[in-house]
Amino acid sequence: MDSEEAKFPGMVRHADIFFPLAPMSVNEMGVDNDVLLDCVLRLSSTTPQFTTEWVATNAHLTLPVAEELLEQLKNQELVSILGQLSSFNYRYTVTQRGRERASRLFEITGYVGAAPVTLEAYSEMMRLDSFQQNEIRESDIRAACSELALDDNVVDIAGIALNARRSLFLYGPPGNGKTQLARRLHQAVSGDFWIPYCIQINQSIIRIFDPKCHEKREIPAALKNRVDGRWVRIRRPLVCVGGEMTLESLDLIYTSSHRIYEAPP
Repeated sequence: MDSEEAKFPGMVRHADIFFPLAPMSVNEMGVDNDVLLDCVLRLSSTTPQFTTEWVATNAHLTLPVAEELLEQLKNQELVSILGQLSSFNYRYTVTQRGRERASRLFEITGYVGAAPVTLEAYSEMMRLDSFQQNEIRESDIRAACSELALDDNVVDIAGIALNARRSLFLYGPPGNGKTQLARRLHQAVSGDFWIPYCIQINQSIIRIFDPKCHEKREIPAALKNRVDGRWVRIRRPLVCVGGEMTLESLDLIYTSSHRIYEAPP
């Protein structure tokens, strides 16, 4: 593999793709240790028995990180070992003390899943993406819009707006092709990028990845064991909304039944 260290912490380049390198220790995770322990304990409490590999898979951690966190939970008498399956794979169960602790944690947030990244790491990844974006060619825009009857100045303005990474306001009466034009312009914009499954802000977990809005991209097989599983590579999203959208739709969404914050689309 032709890998080159990037100027961004924890990022490595493979061919034309920068990818987040999988942490091999808790210190490399960049997240508060207690937050990670809470995430693993909530996850572990959802099943009677579990293994190190199960935690690594469901929390999107490397095996060494999962093992290190479970060792800490064991030392706090929150989980106990039932047996050893292989060199780095043990069978565990949550103790009564651990279940009481998990119950209190679920009163704060019901989130169970991939371990979070920090807001700072998310912001840094977005900055990296902005540096990597390629110029959108006029020929790509014209090809994407070839089946639409458009004036040349519309294509020119769209190209300027897309390359400037600025907003483009499409307006007009119903049925004049606004949505079709937006979809075609989206086709002309190439480039995938990374987003986290969730981020941590203070003691809150905010879910970022939304399978209804984000289309996962396959990553090269050679990278799968090296990529930080807390990140998912997606196609640049397109979200279409109607008149029902309000300013409140752009705020954080709190689901009281699950006690989870979700980022707006």
